[in-house]
Amino acid sequence: MNRAGRIFRQGVVMLALLLVAASCGGTDSVEGAVEGDVEGAVDTEEDVTETAVDTATDAAPTDDASSTDEDPAPTDDGSNTEDDTGATDDASSTEEDAAAGDSDSECPATTASWRGVTEDTISIGVSMIDFEYLKDNGFSPFGWGDQQLAWQNAIDDINERGGIYCRQLEGVFAFYSPVGTTDAEAKCLELTADSEVFIVMFGFVGPAEPANTCIVGQQETALLGGRITAERLDQAKAPWIQLNATGDRKIETLVGLLEDAGEIDGKTLAIISAPQTADAHQLAIDEFTAAGANVAVELVTDSPVADTVAEDAEWGVLNEVLQGAGVDTVFFNATVAAGLRNMTAAGYTPAVWTSDDDGLNNLGASVSPEMADGILTVAELTDDERWLEPGIVACTESLAARHPDVATSLVAPTDREGEEEAWFNAVISSCSRMSMLEQLLLEAGPDLTYDSLNTAIESIGDFAVPGSPFNSLGGGKLDASDTFRLGRFNAALGDSGEIEGIGPAIDATP
Repeated sequence: MNRAGRIFRQGVVMLALLLVAASCGGTDSVEGAVEGDVEGAVDTEEDVTETAVDTATDAAPTDDASSTDEDPAPTDDGSNTEDDTGATDDASSTEEDAAAGDSDSECPATTASWRGVTEDTISIGVSMIDFEYLKDNGFSPFGWGDQQLAWQNAIDDINERGGIYCRQLEGVFAFYSPVGTTDAEAKCLELTADSEVFIVMFGFVGPAEPANTCIVGQQETALLGGRITAERLDQAKAPWIQLNATGDRKIETLVGLLEDAGEIDGKTLAIISAPQTADAHQLAIDEFTAAGANVAVELVTDSPVADTVAEDAEWGVLNEVLQGAGVDTVFFNATVAAGLRNMTAAGYTPAVWTSDDDGLNNLGASVSPEMADGILTVAELTDDERWLEPGIVACTESLAARHPDVATSLVAPTDREGEEEAWFNAVISSCSRMSMLEQLLLEAGPDLTYDSLNTAIESIGDFAVPGSPFNSLGGGKLDASDTFRLGRFNAALGDSGEIEGIGPAIDATP
């Protein structure tokens, strides 16, 4: 058995793949945050690796950035909501079998057991990307629709099932600009110090990522989202988990998939990281070397992401270095935009691999889909597969039932055109993460504290959520997703290209 075969337990993803009748279209993944000069993706699922929005501007967001927030939309009567929002029978049965959370059951005795938790409520903070700011400043041509409405709908679905041991979830919402950390740090304090929520959902992405330590460190508040690194985790004083795989696990998984596919043998490889991914640079070198790659060049770039002047100057030298070393394949442990733009301009066309699948779905204005055609990456389910998955369908239907005025906007990823809002990103992101939270809170029991939440994280084991069938936590593993496959970027799909799956998804549960 080869190396990858020893790592993974392979299984066909039946629930979603059998439902996909058409080819995938070119849309942002739910992990992808914006297009334009801000690149990257959300911890999305979809992410939220979770990995996120990348930008080079150091401009701090103005007060106007938060003023573009959409007003909270009131919910209707919540009729026609389906009970089963799980990705598989196991996920739905977890919710249905939890008698303590069933409104028809006798409620257990509860107390105000922790900050943000009363006898009958649990306060949930949600951080959301301020797409109005990004659109107004030319960073993104479209947003994710009404994110707050999507998150509130996912919360309403849980509350209509009886809540969590009869406690109702109460959402507290904040929009932030991912351009730097200033606005994110302010919203951290708004959600934690001012509103005193029990847990924050989604966290901060891209250049705003360092502000996640404000939540779990300075404010000692639990977080489901952001991007966990060893350095940031050392600062955490509260539980921190994420749905998407960490960058380290994506690298390890991609190497195994490439080795299984016979792609590594005979390649002369360059490994290129960015300052924000430098912590995983040595891991990439070690993994590819162990798999038999000839690593001829390895380096960490200096130029800020999306500072095209600095990037182009640096790559003017890098192109000569790579070609002089006979490199025929480049692995980007970073966003691919600067490298693709400059290698193409120089007429240098090596094969390209990347663990940043989110960045491929958000190439930015300076990179055409054709430049990225054929890049191999690690992928999960496609956006179209997620959109057709039963748990996501249930979330979409309940949202349309509560808010008929947005029903026509809830279109499949391949049906979104031009600058139409990418509602599917908001629906998938909120639906999957709220399902994960629901299962963890039920596992934690009615006496809800951070001790009981930590116990739930360690004990929950394998579970499914809408849009991600294979997940696990415990034993020090804090990133849940174990759903992977080898993917290839296809420039011909949709308006701006999309990653297509190569073969079935695998269950990479450790």
